[in-house]
Amino acid sequence: MRRIAVLFLLAAATASAQPLLPIPGGSIILTDSLPPTVSMYDPVTGSTAVLTNASTLVIPAGCVVTDQRDVVFTDWIGVSIYRVDALGNLTTVATGLLNQPTRVAQDHNGDIIYTDNAWGYAPASLMRVDSLGSITTIAVLAGNPFDVKVENTGALPSGDFLVTLPLFGQLIRVD
Repeated sequence: MRRIAVLFLLAAATASAQPLLPIPGGSIILTDSLPPTVSMYDPVTGSTAVLTNASTLVIPAGCVVTDQRDVVFTDWIGVSIYRVDALGNLTTVATGLLNQPTRVAQDHNGDIIYTDNAWGYAPASLMRVDSLGSITTIAVLAGNPFDVKVENTGALPSGDFLVTLPLFGQLIRVD
């Protein structure tokens, strides 16, 4: 089995309106390409549970656990972003995107921030999906982004975005 892209380590459990199951603190969320799945490893029990292996998945890539304890992940080849809620329900956040979404983060407003590669029809970009599903461009990037993180600097209500560009070997900050 080939694992791509991401291992995401959850910090200690935080207060949430939703139940903490099926994602207890300390779990590791990972995406697999063969077969296309999103799974959770629980280090307490030593077990791995499949969160989703929907037939629509092609190659799941980046993932993040939101403040609501949902798992949001990109489908790189399927040009979509999905959410698995704390009850295990799979919903589509965005689909039919122009470029291939690679990495994903959550900003301080609860919006989903993702990077996309310029393999499609538009330049590589840093994008935002808000709670209504509206997609906006934050920045156009000179190179294919590898990762994105949100840093709370106070400069912007949603934070600053740190983006790595592996082809150029640099880290850029988008304020």
